[in-house]
Amino acid sequence: MDVAIENYRVLFVDFTVSYYDRHPIYYIKSVLNSLGIQAFYIQTRDVEEIEKYINRNGINILMYTSFSNLITNYSEFDKKIKNKVPGLFSIMGGPGVTQMTERKMLLELGTTINAYCIGEGESALYNFFKNGMKFEKNIIRTTDLESSEGYYPYIDVDELDFPDREFVYEQDSILREMPSKQFMGSRGCPYRCTYCHNHTINEIFKSCGKTVRLKSVDYLIDEVLDVKSKYPLETAIFQDDIFYFHKKWSIEFALKWKEKVKIPWNCNIRPDYVNEEMIKVMAESGCNGVSWSIESGNEELRTKILDRKMKDDVILQCAGWLNKYGIRHRTGNIIGIPGETMENIYETIEINIKCKPYIANAHIFVPFKGLQLTNYAIKEGYIKESDLVDIPDTYFEETIINFTKEEKLLIRKLMFLFPILVSIPILYHNKKLFKGVTLINHKILYVINKLFVGVKSSRMFRVNGSLSFKFKMLYRFLRFGL
Repeated sequence: MDVAIENYRVLFVDFTVSYYDRHPIYYIKSVLNSLGIQAFYIQTRDVEEIEKYINRNGINILMYTSFSNLITNYSEFDKKIKNKVPGLFSIMGGPGVTQMTERKMLLELGTTINAYCIGEGESALYNFFKNGMKFEKNIIRTTDLESSEGYYPYIDVDELDFPDREFVYEQDSILREMPSKQFMGSRGCPYRCTYCHNHTINEIFKSCGKTVRLKSVDYLIDEVLDVKSKYPLETAIFQDDIFYFHKKWSIEFALKWKEKVKIPWNCNIRPDYVNEEMIKVMAESGCNGVSWSIESGNEELRTKILDRKMKDDVILQCAGWLNKYGIRHRTGNIIGIPGETMENIYETIEINIKCKPYIANAHIFVPFKGLQLTNYAIKEGYIKESDLVDIPDTYFEETIINFTKEEKLLIRKLMFLFPILVSIPILYHNKKLFKGVTLINHKILYVINKLFVGVKSSRMFRVNGSLSFKFKMLYRFLRFGL
């Protein structure tokens, strides 16, 4: 593409509609700002609408970021839009195409996407555009499949410009007006949970430097205050896989937050990395909510199959501290795990009931390609390789693991019922009531789940605002989920 850098006009195409901030897009926008490149954002799947936007704004570069579940959708869109607007150049990044298995799949499908950004994009895209769109290291042609030059070292997160939210907020009024907004306090996850892409990413980039990089407390607080000065912000939510796990850093953060920011905050924790002192300081600094994962109530499945090496008493102790200091908490769980029985699923419900979370969510395992748990499922005969051709787009569909037809339907129903059964244990413990609720049509249970979790989430994350804003929030939740 023979165009001077000052004439690059980039459009981020985003198919995702949710309540979550678009951190990868914000950070790449800041990189483009530093190069003087104009960038635009559109949130739709409508090809004709995007075609008009491209022609109206002189766009010549498209950018996509995605997990595995949407990469084929973006690839199909890329073909359609290039038929309508020839000459466009497109780049895809995100956890999906960072996986070799997904890149091979797109090549076999004949993707028209021109380039992949593998792994973290700031250094890679800065140099790619600065050097006249030269392919090297993390930026590869889609026909090359992998880099022949290695990868850029991991970046020092304190050296990054603050992520630029403005052009997304201009297009998404709900994200802009949300009283709670999300932030990232670090990069990287040290764990190897078999159902998560992080274990494969850590292996790919093991020579690139320290996996986990914390922002300094002062940098992070300044970033939050910068957003607070520009947009509504009543609660800050930290979306790091594990935010509160380095004791010295965590206590410094809590003390400075209480002094300088003085608004409620929310984060993700891991039960085997916190102690009572840390939980107490969190509560005193204004932490009003915590999300954490149990995943399975069966200790053997949890430790051997999911590689989450934590015992039941560690989980229950963490829940006890959170309840003691008045911090509402939301648990995450997976059902439909390879090798799981229905009794194991009931164990997961039971340990959640003992933990007394404010919200307990469950999702069905989706066997994305390249995951260790997916490979295990194939090896042990729970699924076939051919089953991965058409896997569900979301965690809310029927499991493709080889349960019986009746079990598959019950698992789906239990996923929708999960937060209700944990919040109202009598519905689980009373056999007649339990049988009755499991006979309800799964489509009705889906709606009940949406309403129940929606109300609970709005209270946990303090979603305030006008009646019209709350109606818009409810509409988005009912249509797209969390």
